[in-house]
Amino acid sequence: MDRIIVDKNSRAVQIVSLSFGKTISSGIEKEAKGIVRFCSIEDTIIRLSSQPSSEVLLPAGSVEYFYVNEQEDLEIVSGNVNIMW
Repeated sequence: MDRIIVDKNSRAVQIVSLSFGKTISSGIEKEAKGIVRFCSIEDTIIRLSSQPSSEVLLPAGSVEYFYVNEQEDLEIVSGNVNIMW
């Protein structure tokens, strides 16, 4: 990161650059790596494909940011979520 973004009152602003996004209903997403923004359209369960016994619930309407390592793949188990990375 080159610099910290500040608002008109010189307060630091936490942002992520606008990038590629798509809506996924189920399956494995192999391209989403690094910081990934999740916006659940309905209750959605996600996990890393390497952790089949794990489940993370994203309630409908929630927005969360997670880091996905390069060696991992994201799996949408159920629901409908928009992701951006």
